[in-house]
Amino acid sequence: MTDIREAILARLLAILGTIEGVAGSGTDKAVGRNIEDIPARLLVRRPAIILHDGAEQFLAAGDQRMRAGFVPPQRMELTPLIVILAGAEAQNVGTLLSLFRARLLAAVMADSELVGLIGTNGKIHFAGDQVLPPGPESREGRMELTFVFTYVLNFADLA
Repeated sequence: MTDIREAILARLLAILGTIEGVAGSGTDKAVGRNIEDIPARLLVRRPAIILHDGAEQFLAAGDQRMRAGFVPPQRMELTPLIVILAGAEAQNVGTLLSLFRARLLAAVMADSELVGLIGTNGKIHFAGDQVLPPGPESREGRMELTFVFTYVLNFADLA
């Protein structure tokens, strides 16, 4: 009984903790899931990576009628957002963000556990990234990366 959505997000967080160059060491890396999950001592370390759960949406499918005791599986898309925070003091912030983007893409797209979670009917798609201008308070470089995970949600697995 596995909630594939939660398993994908947990695996993504584990992968982020392996990205070379992220502040901290071992299990005390500046990586977290959703901004409120990151301990304050890690928020000040840079570079840091934050995983936001994002949206889970139903993909249109053929006519699959429900009947008593059976809910047909549904194809779903999960679109988590990953934010790389470079820090206000970072030199050559664009180059640094590109370096972490490349490391992150290589780690996510080649991860056999993620491929196993989405199954043979699923896929992992890198939807793109966006570099945001520094905010007036933090003045740090930020890049947002979006992935799309397509998988089959079997409701019987959630019981």
